[in-house]
Amino acid sequence: MLEFKDITIDELNKMEMLLKSSGNFSCEFSKGNIFMWNIENEIKYAMVEGTPVFRNVEEETVVYSMPFYDEKSLVMEELIEDVKMLKKTFILHLVSKAMREQLEAKYGDTFVYTTKEDYSDYIYNVDELIRLSGRKYHGKKNHINYFLKNYSYSYEKINTSNIEECRILKNQWVEAEERTASADRESIAIDRAFDHYEELGLVGGLIRVNGAVKAFTFGEALNEEVFVTHVEKADAAIRGLYPMINHEFAVNELSSYQYVNREEDMGIEGLRKAKQSYGPVLMWEKYEVKLND
Repeated sequence: MLEFKDITIDELNKMEMLLKSSGNFSCEFSKGNIFMWNIENEIKYAMVEGTPVFRNVEEETVVYSMPFYDEKSLVMEELIEDVKMLKKTFILHLVSKAMREQLEAKYGDTFVYTTKEDYSDYIYNVDELIRLSGRKYHGKKNHINYFLKNYSYSYEKINTSNIEECRILKNQWVEAEERTASADRESIAIDRAFDHYEELGLVGGLIRVNGAVKAFTFGEALNEEVFVTHVEKADAAIRGLYPMINHEFAVNELSSYQYVNREEDMGIEGLRKAKQSYGPVLMWEKYEVKLND
């Protein structure tokens, strides 16, 4: 019988090297993401034949995820046995293209695979975001140039001396947004990240305009090649501020990485348009896997 337990920062530290060495570029398999979004402690984890497996028991389904798959293991058999004991429906989500191919090769048509396009991650070349050269970045540079001509600003790395100012800006964003469950949940997730910022190894930056914090962003190393940006917030009334914080963060904090994962668009049209405008070099596909009845 599998024993799933609470996900604490100490437990995440123990599995960190497995996550970073998995070869999986999905934003969900980063330490900070796992912790900050596990708001109600609904997701548990277990080590199953050397693989960290995450589980969320829902009303009718059990949703599992894992950063990698070892064809020699019986982890899938273990999970199916687990879901049978719970008498619910099996779902394995956040499955990468490589993992799908492994499962198909071993299990044939045992499973059905569904592409979750709204949750594909946008992966960008860091050097391109730093240089912003070429026609595709012409609009971004125009917005940045407008900002530079019209505002006095400074950039700082987020630390204990300025993080509470970022929280104040986040609260202002919450007050200005239409009140939704999604916005409330994001606000709590950001608070959890701020509360455990150093423990989670997060890296962030902010921009001050006339001395006041008006934009911030933060994320973490997914592995040695890839940084994942979890959050980016800015005063939308200040033209050019969003592309400015994106650019300043890339210049100051991301030059040692080849790629940055700026996460998914969740099917939100405005967010999709914004993410596409930066010209991703890769879309990290994710699949949902169910038993073929």
